[in-house]
Amino acid sequence: MKKNPIVLIALGVLLIAVGGWMQFTGGPPKADPGLRQACEASMAERGADADLIAQCKEVA
Repeated sequence: MKKNPIVLIALGVLLIAVGGWMQFTGGPPKADPGLRQACEASMAERGADADLIAQCKEVA
């Protein structure tokens, strides 16, 4: 079964356009500071160590 090269080219151009659009609009949305603070407070209440609390920045 042959793949239609025009479909693959169109898909590639579409993916490049989406990547360019994300690059120029600032990429994915930033983390909400309120969510991060809630995560840190929750971890502190549970008695988590500093490494787990620092992961709240990455997760949020």
